[in-house]
Amino acid sequence: MNARPKELVFENIIEAVPPPTYYEVNRVIEKLKTHIAAGPENIPAELIKQGGIELKRRIHKLITKIW
Repeated sequence: MNARPKELVFENIIEAVPPPTYYEVNRVIEKLKTHIAAGPENIPAELIKQGGIELKRRIHKLITKIW
């Protein structure tokens, strides 16, 4: 049986996963479904998809900081 606390095991898993790359974030943005209702933040997927390189770069930077 593993005697390590669950918190330590969880922290090791988080540290082992690198933050997503710009390519990964861009790929997810391109796969967003369009022509559906916006979420609770009221930002439609079409706006994010058509936001251009600068918006995608800023979204990636934000995700990396949160990571």
